[in-house]
Amino acid sequence: MTLIEFIDLKTIVYESCQCNSIYLFYTQMNIETTILKVREISHGIVELRADNILVFRPDLATFKNYNLIVLEDLLEVFIEITDGIPRPYLCDNKYITGITSKEEQVYINENMSKFATKAAMITNSSLINFLVNSYISFFKPKIALKLFTTENAAVEWLLMD
Repeated sequence: MTLIEFIDLKTIVYESCQCNSIYLFYTQMNIETTILKVREISHGIVELRADNILVFRPDLATFKNYNLIVLEDLLEVFIEITDGIPRPYLCDNKYITGITSKEEQVYINENMSKFATKAAMITNSSLINFLVNSYISFFKPKIALKLFTTENAAVEWLLMD
């Protein structure tokens, strides 16, 4: 097994050469999750987990905000990695500092249901909380969108029926 460490020091990834699966050991959650597919792109890492959750983890060194080009790139990868089947979606936006424009918000609203059945966003920012709640009230998203401060809480909600 080879060891790959993510920037989040609480998350450790083991890649198994025998079965081509990647196992995430979330030390903060004390659970093991199998990753079925992983795609590293210029904006970060996209994962499809065995529990059917699609995850986007931005590259903390280079990714600070969303724009139309990033959103279009992500949509293409999300549809590819999910084989065009919408799934619960988790995005880790703890370190995102940018504000999306109205055009970007419209794009998100029109396209999120192509890859997500519901969405959980992890954030620690009061500003992002305010902006996302404003987006929810203004755009009335086609899928449920909820904010969380921990990945554990977000995953629990995503796995609820």
